[in-house]
Amino acid sequence: MRPATGSPVGAAPQSLVDPAEASALAGAFAADLLSWDEDDVDRRARVLAAYLPATAADGLLGWTGTGRQRADLVLPGRVRADADRAVVDVRVRVVPYRRVDARGTAAPEPEPDDPIGAPAGAPAPAARGWRGLAARWVRLEVAVALTDDGLVVDAGPAAEPARRPSPADLARGGVR
Repeated sequence: MRPATGSPVGAAPQSLVDPAEASALAGAFAADLLSWDEDDVDRRARVLAAYLPATAADGLLGWTGTGRQRADLVLPGRVRADADRAVVDVRVRVVPYRRVDARGTAAPEPEPDDPIGAPAGAPAPAARGWRGLAARWVRLEVAVALTDDGLVVDAGPAAEPARRPSPADLARGGVR
């Protein structure tokens, strides 16, 4: 006999979160979370807001507001799902940058006249005044929740940490 939900008797409830959709959202979020540019702080804030519930939007999430970093490869892995939530293990290769001149922040690069797709948080691969360093791997666990509006990233409690992790902290050990 099967209950109305379609799950066998005694079985765990089937997840309402599609693992493939959760994986895609978590991968895109991880790339944007680990990409930043102090010369265009607002871009990252706008991009991250698209993933998060309105009450959790924070453009500095996991970032100090200084420096430059670009995620260039994302590998979503294992998905652990329950009824309305999934946690995706994501590995991201990031390229940190070092400022090579003493100038202040520059004006952000203009958007192309006829762009395709949605904006991403990653800055251009090359920029005046910055030099790319050796790439690093960062591992994240990204929680994705099913809400009335669809899938969103669950960034956890809104309480502020005592100290935001620096780009160096993120590159060394990732964000959990």
